Amino acid sequence: MRMAQAVTAFVLLLACDSFAFDLAGELAKAKQGGVVELPAGIVQGVAQVPSGVTLRGAGYDKTTLEGSIVIKDGTGARIENLTVLSKGTAISVSSADNVVISRVMVIGGTIGIQASRSSGVRVENAVVSQALIGISASSVGGATIVNCTVYSADSCGLSISGSSDSALFNNVVVNAGTGIVVGGENKNLAVDHNLYLALSTGKIEGQLQRPSLPTWRDVSGGLDAHSVQLSVTFANPGQRDFHPVSRLSWNPARLTTANWGAQQLAGHKAPETDMDGQPRVGPCDLGAFESPALAACRPDGQFRIESDEGLKSAGLFRPDNKALYYFFQGLPLRKGKHSFILPARDMFGRPLAPGKYEVRVVESTADWVFSGMVSNSGSNTTPDEADSVHVSRLVFTPEGLLATAPGGASGTSTCAWAIPRAARPNGFLKGPPTTAACAWMARANCCWCATERR
Repeated sequence: MRMAQAVTAFVLLLACDSFAFDLAGELAKAKQGGVVELPAGIVQGVAQVPSGVTLRGAGYDKTTLEGSIVIKDGTGARIENLTVLSKGTAISVSSADNVVISRVMVIGGTIGIQASRSSGVRVENAVVSQALIGISASSVGGATIVNCTVYSADSCGLSISGSSDSALFNNVVVNAGTGIVVGGENKNLAVDHNLYLALSTGKIEGQLQRPSLPTWRDVSGGLDAHSVQLSVTFANPGQRDFHPVSRLSWNPARLTTANWGAQQLAGHKAPETDMDGQPRVGPCDLGAFESPALAACRPDGQFRIESDEGLKSAGLFRPDNKALYYFFQGLPLRKGKHSFILPARDMFGRPLAPGKYEVRVVESTADWVFSGMVSNSGSNTTPDEADSVHVSRLVFTPEGLLATAPGGASGTSTCAWAIPRAARPNGFLKGPPTTAACAWMARANCCWCATERR
């Protein structure tokens, strides 16, 4: 019901005429500590918010500012309860301290929300849709970007560079070119408990993009250790309704954004309520909206997770150890009991016959130590000098080597041999392995020497 009311309110708003509200005049008269309240409807202009002044709309689903908001210099300005339609940078904060942006929706523009050369900036319960870059922070100290939803950002959802003591957590980035970009030198940067659904999960400035969450964790030095890479469906993005409605396939009683968040990260606290003013309970949901109460769904069973740390995977197996279906892989589920429903078909779409099956759970804190790229025929790992080829086969040899074979149309492949870190300081060695290893690879039909045809 709450979702339906929000959509109806927005449809009524779009039908209203613009108000002849003297935006510049009201802001010019405002004193530090004062509040400029925008009426419901559409207001046009550029809002230059003075130091210590609050610009407040009647609600993100009631007040729309067609233009932009600029906060320059000063301290303590606040933006809340409105929507901004923009063709450039919708909200810009520069050389200002302790600015708060809360319960704000941004539609369109090159950058949704941008903060630079500022300290103590806090962006919470915000939605940015159809901006080239969602939320960007550069040369900031003590910044907090928490419980925000970024949708359809062609370039990147989140961007941070040259920061100190800043945190980005509990955010949802969906349909972005890159989920997050990290650049420059960052001191005490905390990035975790986010959800990414993007062409590339993350990118370190000057390096290649990392398509998956595990590879992003490795090269970023452990950022997003408890983040997830899941599909998210919103109620109606075309009508600006970004309440999540997608559910976990193995537990329909839980939305895909639910219970992955944290109440605080590195001293930065999550908001106590969501964009609708609903209380955030438990470990917090991700994004701008907390999950509503869902109808009860009778589970087929439960499994137990023993530790909050590490990643977990679960699947359905026959007693003879044959895997039939994977419920999930590599999720940071919390300690405790979790309900599940059984699938009607296996992973290949075949009906599951009546019989005895086992649900098996794996918990692991094992991780990779990134040493370098394999299957790289370029001279370096930078975007301009790397030449990464698709890896078609990968296997560990009896000698403990990791052998990869990139695919190609010429009928030949070049093997890259990864030596265990303890045995080889530089981590990787390209070139021929021992004769025994090469013979073993040939028998295994999983890798070829440089001149050997398929």
